[in-house]
Amino acid sequence: MSDYKKFVPDVEKMFGKLTFAGASKETSRRVNGRVKILEREYNLFSSKLLSENVEVRIPGVAGVKTFEYEGEVRLVNPYLVAEGYAIENRGYVNYVLLADDILKA
Repeated sequence: MSDYKKFVPDVEKMFGKLTFAGASKETSRRVNGRVKILEREYNLFSSKLLSENVEVRIPGVAGVKTFEYEGEVRLVNPYLVAEGYAIENRGYVNYVLLADDILKA
């Protein structure tokens, strides 16, 4: 991930209070015959982005996160990256929120 240009957001200004909504998906890869979890994605609710979930990806080494539903959480070292993609010769950007960990607030 170090190849990306990162933007470090002011989480409080951008998202307000973040609460836990649940786990989304895991990205894994087979390494030396074993499955290694590369990253996990979680859904969070934002007090400012009321109509949208906030998806955050954390490294697999951070472990599985389980919090009370709608329990307040905080992100450790959050940053945004842009991932580009094309559909029928048109370019689009998806902004991805990453963090080192998710902790109970």
